[in-house]
Amino acid sequence: MELFFPKRWNAMERNETEIFPGTERNKMNNCGTDHELEYLEIRWNGMEHGTKKKFRSGALTWKKKSKKLFINMKGIPCLLFALILSTKSGSGKALESTPIHGRENIVDSLEEMMLALRTTTLEHAKEISQLKSENERLWNDKESLRDDYKKMKYDFESMRKATGKLSTEYENLRKEHENLKSSFQEHLQENGELKLQLNTTRERLQYLEALSLQITPRTCQTLADLGVTWTGEYLVDPDGALIGDAPIKVLCDMETVSTIVLHDSMGNTAIDQCADPGCYNHTIRYGSSMKQMVALMKQSKSCDQQIRYDCSTTALTTGDIHYAWWVDRHGEPQYYWHGSNAGQHMCKCGLSGNCIDSNFPCNCDAKAPRWESDSGAITNETALPITELHFGGLQFKGQQANYTLGGLACKGKTPPPDNPAQSCSSLRQAGSTHPGYYLINSKKGRLDVVLCRMDLEEFDPKFQVETNARIAGGGFLHGKVTHPDNPAQSCSSLRRAGNAHSGYYLINSKKGRLDVVMCRMDLEDNNPEFQKETNARISREAIYFDVYGALGSNGSVVHYSGVDVNIGGAMNYTKWNDAQIASAKLGLCLEAH
Repeated sequence: MELFFPKRWNAMERNETEIFPGTERNKMNNCGTDHELEYLEIRWNGMEHGTKKKFRSGALTWKKKSKKLFINMKGIPCLLFALILSTKSGSGKALESTPIHGRENIVDSLEEMMLALRTTTLEHAKEISQLKSENERLWNDKESLRDDYKKMKYDFESMRKATGKLSTEYENLRKEHENLKSSFQEHLQENGELKLQLNTTRERLQYLEALSLQITPRTCQTLADLGVTWTGEYLVDPDGALIGDAPIKVLCDMETVSTIVLHDSMGNTAIDQCADPGCYNHTIRYGSSMKQMVALMKQSKSCDQQIRYDCSTTALTTGDIHYAWWVDRHGEPQYYWHGSNAGQHMCKCGLSGNCIDSNFPCNCDAKAPRWESDSGAITNETALPITELHFGGLQFKGQQANYTLGGLACKGKTPPPDNPAQSCSSLRQAGSTHPGYYLINSKKGRLDVVLCRMDLEEFDPKFQVETNARIAGGGFLHGKVTHPDNPAQSCSSLRRAGNAHSGYYLINSKKGRLDVVMCRMDLEDNNPEFQKETNARISREAIYFDVYGALGSNGSVVHYSGVDVNIGGAMNYTKWNDAQIASAKLGLCLEAH
């Protein structure tokens, strides 16, 4: 008997059977479809009764005539069917002649072989499953590699294009570099000229800066008078150009034409919790020196500083205990929060009579359990600006307070006095900024010669120094006069000569005398008050004075030359002896210096 197994089933290889290729068409409808399969042929030759099975050279032999059988190896049931069919369709005579126990041996052998085949088949099925999984993994890896290859191919193409683009850009950059190199050489040649221009520009800027210091306005009002309308920060010099402190930066509010000096805490500020009076304090730092702020107030028509105190269950003052106050520029504590009420505890609502509780002068003093406020404007220019703020009385958690302090704001321009030469202070207020000897009308009926140190504060004892030189209404006593060659025929000629400050001047309006007149340089020439005559004059009929001029200096020694001017024989009185004349000349010399 011969069996044919599918070629894909290799179980017989493990049972060391002899396998021969062969092809047949499967006609067993119950064991598979009717299609062409490749088979393996197993020859099984019958053996004598009682003969044991022998595998030699992979063939199972039997003495009976061989018979071929085709088996579709898609499943074990087909194999069993084939074996049964082989038994039934084999040589009937051989089986019939075979003893029963011999048949049992054959069946046992077949069962053993079927068991081995089944075991091998299961193992192979498991291996096939593993191989199938491995095959799927390899397939997926192949697909992944194929995708990677496509991606790498795409990336390579992109890189190739990018390389071409970079090459083009490199070429463009190279050409641009050549152009830049050529331009750089040209710029190097121009560099020398630019340096010269830069030096020239720097010198011009320094000159303009120096010039700006001379024309820096004193207040924002001056800028407004010049036509400036834009609100912003500007430099002003209230104490005068080129003297005193440096110019300061202020906010010019051109809507109200106000000069505002700002400080470091312009916004709303919360007060830290503390219970004692004045335990919270803050020193105000302004963007200006105190001297400049005082000069600003003197140059302005009015000045004030806004202040606001917001409170919740917190008082400014309780009974005789002041929990809050501010400090003026002289270091004195002040307890009023509006107007000019030195020595009083007062708020704006108390002055107007509309506080939330009429028993208190301030809203916050009522200690209402809600937010209230007291706001006002300090107008006392002898106390301004505010230099420190002190607050306290915040003992419990529910008590809260904050404050807002505005800048020092000044408006307008101080009107010139009727007589701008009553003192050095009035001369400074009128615009005189340079130290020197001035004529002032401090006492009726005479003009005094004083030394005004405009570079000092007005409270300095040396700011205004008296001399013994004066001009009385009846004539000249002795003193310092202008040079005869002075082009001072009138106040107009003095203005054209550069004199811009109001004051008393000596003019040579009539032949043979020098008149003392008041020149109001702050007025127009056609104003009747522009040049005002006085009764003081120096007549050339009988005057004597010395004219001194500096010849130079040698170290700390200054040399002068002097000329005696004796007009009308003023010093030729016979009752004067030589000693009196020498004494008079010496006095003139000393006072002229």
